[in-house]
Amino acid sequence: MDFLQLLNAVARVAKPDYQEFIPLQDMAAPIAQSNLDSLDLLITSIYLCELYGIDQETSKGMSPATPQELLNFLNEHKTKEPQSVEAALKEVR
Repeated sequence: MDFLQLLNAVARVAKPDYQEFIPLQDMAAPIAQSNLDSLDLLITSIYLCELYGIDQETSKGMSPATPQELLNFLNEHKTKEPQSVEAALKEVR
């Protein structure tokens, strides 16, 4: 599964419709380029931690600046993994 596709899909759910979301195209790009504010990123991170089976206490240590840093954190702490972007979106909606 393409992590950027998953991240962009989950972030789109977390970001209010009236605000522009700019999909991330590069794992090394700053997440700030996506126009996610701190609350949007927090909600996106909570959804991703739930999808990867990471408990709340562990997730508090997450502070990614790039999609790669986020993926590294998720892979380090995951207890499960989403099967597909479509399956993941069903869980977060």
